[in-house]
Amino acid sequence: MKNPDLTSQFTKVWQHDLPAIRRKHPEAPQDATIASFIINAPWANPIWANYWLTLIHTRPLDPPRKTLIYLPGATHEFWLYALDPKWEIDLDQMPPPFLAPINFAAQFIADSDQAAEIRIGNCIGEILVGTLSPDTDFRQQWIERFNACMMKGHLQNQ
Repeated sequence: MKNPDLTSQFTKVWQHDLPAIRRKHPEAPQDATIASFIINAPWANPIWANYWLTLIHTRPLDPPRKTLIYLPGATHEFWLYALDPKWEIDLDQMPPPFLAPINFAAQFIADSDQAAEIRIGNCIGEILVGTLSPDTDFRQQWIERFNACMMKGHLQNQ
């Protein structure tokens, strides 16, 4: 396995090489993924250490996909999942084996894919320094950054 792309004292982050994964799996349908990260944050939960954060755009795809828009005008969406604690990090596996329910998901408006990546990158930076936890016990931190009205519908009452 390759070295982490980002590290801090207690956290490691790997970014999926999406073009390489797509080349390895040309039969896979077109997807909307812009960026995808594996986060190793053993400080966040005593049972699992790894999380998956993925960023997608909401633009139409060919063939068409059903895109549910919870925030009028949403251009991007991200999902944050805890990963199966038995799974060994494999950056070729997309998606990784995640646990349900989702830790957090939100839609937001960004001027471009690059602007959306920067916003998610800022969250990754906060996880690296320990000021933002990827675990569900700290969902309020994510709500503060993305507002409850932007959360996907199935999370609004949790």
